[in-house]
Amino acid sequence: RTKYGVLLTDIGDYFVSKGKEMIDIHHQMIQQATLYNNSQLALLEGDLVIMTHPRIYQHILPNIIQAFSLHCPKVRLSVIESNTHSTLQSLTQQKAHIGLVATDNHRSLSLSFKAYFDRCLEETLLFSDNMVVCAARDLPISSQKNLNETELCDMSVVTFDYDLVSSGQTPLPNNKLFTSNDTSLHKQLVEQGLAVGVMSRFEYKRIFKDSLNVLAIPFDKKLKLEFILVINKEAASTPQAEHFISLLKNFNTFISV
Repeated sequence: RTKYGVLLTDIGDYFVSKGKEMIDIHHQMIQQATLYNNSQLALLEGDLVIMTHPRIYQHILPNIIQAFSLHCPKVRLSVIESNTHSTLQSLTQQKAHIGLVATDNHRSLSLSFKAYFDRCLEETLLFSDNMVVCAARDLPISSQKNLNETELCDMSVVTFDYDLVSSGQTPLPNNKLFTSNDTSLHKQLVEQGLAVGVMSRFEYKRIFKDSLNVLAIPFDKKLKLEFILVINKEAASTPQAEHFISLLKNFNTFISV
């Protein structure tokens, strides 16, 4: 340390020089490994069949499909929109390689479909997100900090094909319930103040990203939207399936930030 600042000693210069060489070699090795991996992926052929819930299809898979098609142009990719029962049945019968399920509780998934999971299926939680109520800013509820199930009972609600709003003990809502997987319908009903939407915060950002008139109110409930990866653990894994799953997991890391 001098009056001009901190300077490296001779041994310090040596370690800095060697350290830079090590970092350069490390980057070169990563680059070569990436090039080799990409060249191997480009040679892959065969089929990859994926059964998926429509919510995953709409909000996540387009990006994954684009990346996979670039990496594995020779693989015949089939993506089929399906409900949970059909997805699990196809996986059990080895008619599909990957299943993607949306649920409000992945711990209850294997209990609800115990026969399938006891037989050969295995699940992995990919993504979990808190639920929100989407409402037009001019509605009276827009000033509330959070909402619960009871407060939604007299409202018109638009939701997806399974109900994350009601426990099933009481009908919900007492006014109107719109059930659809069409996100444009959700957007239209909520923006016009004809209904409030119940969805994950991630979906809210995707659907209403350009809507200044719609806000998200935290939904006071323990239920969450969860995306589950399901595979047949007895079926032989393929390189193309493993790469698709790795893309899913990398995308999950991105959207969870």
